[in-house]
Amino acid sequence: MWPSRRKKSKSILVSTPTHKLKDYCWEDFLNGILDQEIPDGYSVDFLIADNTIDLLDVEYYVKLADRLKGTGIVVTHFGFDNRFSPTIRLTAIYNYIRGYWKAMNHDMLLIVESDVILEKPDYIKKLVETYESENKWWKRLFGKAVGAVTGVTDYTTKKLTKEAIDKLECEGILYLDAGTPKDQDTMIMKELSVDLMKPQDDFQLMPMVLDGKTGWIPVRVPHWRAGGSSVTYRAYHQSEMRFYQKKGAPFEVAGCPLGCILIDGKALNKTTFRFVPGMDNACDVFFAYDIIKAGYKIICDPRVWPEHRHSDPTSTTDDEFKLSPREAAKVRETLETRNG
Repeated sequence: MWPSRRKKSKSILVSTPTHKLKDYCWEDFLNGILDQEIPDGYSVDFLIADNTIDLLDVEYYVKLADRLKGTGIVVTHFGFDNRFSPTIRLTAIYNYIRGYWKAMNHDMLLIVESDVILEKPDYIKKLVETYESENKWWKRLFGKAVGAVTGVTDYTTKKLTKEAIDKLECEGILYLDAGTPKDQDTMIMKELSVDLMKPQDDFQLMPMVLDGKTGWIPVRVPHWRAGGSSVTYRAYHQSEMRFYQKKGAPFEVAGCPLGCILIDGKALNKTTFRFVPGMDNACDVFFAYDIIKAGYKIICDPRVWPEHRHSDPTSTTDDEFKLSPREAAKVRETLETRNG
């Protein structure tokens, strides 16, 4: 059972936005959260915010509430109309969490997304330890205060074991492995800038369903919309991050996602979660940009490296990942070119 809140020096709200499409990893996520050790001198409350589309679609919310009965974890439902884009819906749910955090008068906010698995029980303790170490008064005197401490979230492409792939093939589903780069990027940024005029695009691995067959395929993804707006950044490679991990040394970064991040209350009071109409970027990019603009720094603790299960590669029913015939033809053309 998650410990109830008691009067201590500081309180943390651990919050998770989720959706019924993330149910594939729910049990592992929940076990990882419930196994976390509570840092000395802190109390912890927990909030699960179901963001399944449509306020009337409460089936998954009821399922979660039933699963978590007796744990002390608060479960809410904040379904947002499906006429709005995923970017708008995500921004809304993060601001809903921020409002709850403020209303409950917590000191800090820890966001752990529901496809991020905390495999080690000391991850929260390490984030707090790094926050306290990097936020000592003499460091603030000669530099910026810590606005957030992030773990490492990467683009995991190792999704299935050989046994699972064999099982899929027996069921007539072909697992299309697009290949994993030898030195893949993480989602932690060395540089981050918002350029309202310069268009940019790149290739990313995306989960796709083609003719009932599921896999990960390289797709050209634009970072711009009408008017040429874009966010440009450079990310740390996994080899660089492993170097820092071996050293066990936290370091300052230019940006990070909201996958596993501890946010200082004063910094959160000066920022919010937002998106920019016409720009193809989620609110995490702008949150990192804004928190630094507000005079804070973001610290990455490479010792905290949870597993990121971006989506369920065995699912062939999620409409979110299905392609139109035209898109499927483009992907096939990309694969044919890549395979010679």
